[in-house]
Amino acid sequence: MSDNGIPVSTGGWVFDVDGVLTDTASLHYRAWKALFDRVLPSTVRSFGPDDYHRLVDGRPRLVGLRAVLSDRGLDIPTGSESDPPGVGTVRAMAALKQQEFLGLLDTVGVRVFPDALLLLDRLDGVGVPAAAASASRNMHRVLASAGIESRFRATVDGNDAAALHLEPKPRPDLFLEAARRLRTTPDRCALVEDALAGVRAGHEGGFHPVVGVDRSGGKWSTQLSRWADIVVPALDRLDPTAPLRPPGGRGRRPRPGTGPRGTAPDGRGPSDGPRTAP
Repeated sequence: MSDNGIPVSTGGWVFDVDGVLTDTASLHYRAWKALFDRVLPSTVRSFGPDDYHRLVDGRPRLVGLRAVLSDRGLDIPTGSESDPPGVGTVRAMAALKQQEFLGLLDTVGVRVFPDALLLLDRLDGVGVPAAAASASRNMHRVLASAGIESRFRATVDGNDAAALHLEPKPRPDLFLEAARRLRTTPDRCALVEDALAGVRAGHEGGFHPVVGVDRSGGKWSTQLSRWADIVVPALDRLDPTAPLRPPGGRGRRPRPGTGPRGTAPDGRGPSDGPRTAP
């Protein structure tokens, strides 16, 4: 373990998949981009990387789709689940995005981030269980394609979320279910996410620590640190073998639950904010 590793010793780990463990976030972005290039009229701003991170990343397909359409002031009929891939209804658009993504999954394949494999190996080495949790209904297909499905003690995907009526991020339902399946509690469980909605969900759910992963070279670190305790550029910066030390010796910042529902903390001093690895 390198000297600049951040100690994170805990009873379990919950990982988002796309963009955290696998490079499928780039495939999702390409699929969304292909869809919105067809859907959005020339009179509105085109869909770009900022829209993906702000409105789509980490959310169920229909939720992300409606968020982008609403952001552009477009009112499209919902349609029905039987709508074939197309652009006439929201559900048809969702089916088209799924079609685009699966095509990319088959032709491009799935790459696992080497630093993610290293952290999974470290967790195996110390006997700490891990769960994979994603709002995507494609999660098991992605994990199997990447060859890492067997690395997780528990899994929760978009199909589970629908069956259990779990609220989407930034509500913490998906991750709380993953912690439950690991037979641990959020305060003893690390949550690793790259999406803004995801780190907020981890914070709202009481996970400790919430780890934000910024693989963009630092572009999203400031926004991730709004809700994350730790922000790292890669997962090999984390050391699951050492005792966790609170930043600045002061412990965690207050959670939104201490005020009105959904209220964010009023602010942080320089000593009780998140740690950011180099």
